[in-house]
Amino acid sequence: MAGIAEILDFNALFAYVGHIAVSVCIYCNIPLLGGVIGMYLKNSLSALMGLWFLITPWVFGFGDETNALYTCALFGSLQFVSSMLALGKTGKYTWQNWVCVATGAVFIVFPNVFHLSFLAFFLFVSLGLMTILINYANLY
Repeated sequence: MAGIAEILDFNALFAYVGHIAVSVCIYCNIPLLGGVIGMYLKNSLSALMGLWFLITPWVFGFGDETNALYTCALFGSLQFVSSMLALGKTGKYTWQNWVCVATGAVFIVFPNVFHLSFLAFFLFVSLGLMTILINYANLY
């Protein structure tokens, strides 16, 4: 039986996502952002997603569920703070980006635990995956 690493080729997935991003940038005549500017942009986007996760209990109306509220508040603020601390840092030994990758994984699992609406489910999973991809890109 094949393991998940053999079924999902993550390197091919990241190459495909990168190819799509480059194609969009070329088509829209947007200069490719690399180096320090790209790193600041990715960390800023990750911080904004952390703020979004922080306010989602009130946006989607599950602020009265204590466990869901505390989970969003804890991991959303952790992602925001870690992303802000990661500004200007790169490399696979940057712990701030690893913390953000872990919070992205938490937010992918989050809607399955708390049984949210379809829109909330879709946004949590897609933004959690974007958090993982953005911070993984900063690691290497």
